[in-house]
Amino acid sequence: MAAFWETGYNRPGKKRIFEKNFGLFFIYFGFLCPTLMTIFGSNPRLLLWFMDEYRPLEYPPRSDPTIINEIMNDRIPESSSIEAYEKEGLDALYSKALRSKKQQQQEQQLINYHEDMEE
Repeated sequence: MAAFWETGYNRPGKKRIFEKNFGLFFIYFGFLCPTLMTIFGSNPRLLLWFMDEYRPLEYPPRSDPTIINEIMNDRIPESSSIEAYEKEGLDALYSKALRSKKQQQQEQQLINYHEDMEE
């Protein structure tokens, strides 16, 4: 029986060593990854940054389907969704980007108005 073990038959090959190391790596990664996510991901600054950056998709409750059809057919839409919101008084539903765009338009209108008054 001792001769069987001395032949090198039971010596692990490259595949067995790789499978053992991969299994160990998988176990280490399985326990280490959630731990690191908890340690570094629960940083208050990181959470506040994520809440500022993350915006869910906003679907307008009353959108005009003709706008989408005109855009898909490479035509310029006759109206915009911003106008629809203004007509219905739904300014509170604007996303941050639309609010800033509207504010820029209002500032430009004021500048144009003052330039017209000076002339």
